[in-house]
Amino acid sequence: MAQILRNKTKKGFGYFKFKNKLYNIFYGRDGVDKTILQKGFEQIDIMFSYHSKVCIVFLEFHLKEFSDNNAVMSAFIHELKSYIKKKYNSRLGYLWVREKNKAKAQHYHLAVMVNGHKCDNGWIIQQFANEVWQKQNNKGTTHFVTRSTYNTLRDDNIEANAARVRLSYFAKHRTKERDLACNCFSSSRLKLNPEAKFRA
Repeated sequence: MAQILRNKTKKGFGYFKFKNKLYNIFYGRDGVDKTILQKGFEQIDIMFSYHSKVCIVFLEFHLKEFSDNNAVMSAFIHELKSYIKKKYNSRLGYLWVREKNKAKAQHYHLAVMVNGHKCDNGWIIQQFANEVWQKQNNKGTTHFVTRSTYNTLRDDNIEANAARVRLSYFAKHRTKERDLACNCFSSSRLKLNPEAKFRA
């Protein structure tokens, strides 16, 4: 059973109990969403059931005009899937969240997960994302985040756990729009590799 615990000695951090292991996470002042954490951690583990190396790239997208649906992200993910398949011949794992702070329009955080044996350079994905987002969304912008790429190995807990901590930021309750009919997050629906000797 997934469980969230506060870190009593380190403000702003906590622990997420996932598959009987405790992982460090960001813990926002208004708490975190367990479902978002669960989905993100699951997709990373599932990617590891297919590949011993997974490249995780973090992206941020902004809009100039508010929308009460997430059609922009659906259109973007559709293009991204086609690009990843064509360029890297890789399945795509992802998690995105919708947030709105003081700006009039929402923005999105996206984590992209691809076969790390085929792709170890997040800059290429960033450039593609920037081009497509601006093409699809008039005056929309992308923000190149600090330390955007994590080249994670299945047996290297240090880098993989650093990516999980980064991903946990997506789950914070603060800035989520709870009063909208549309979802505030979505993820890929990859299934565990049934032939893998490794089990996530």
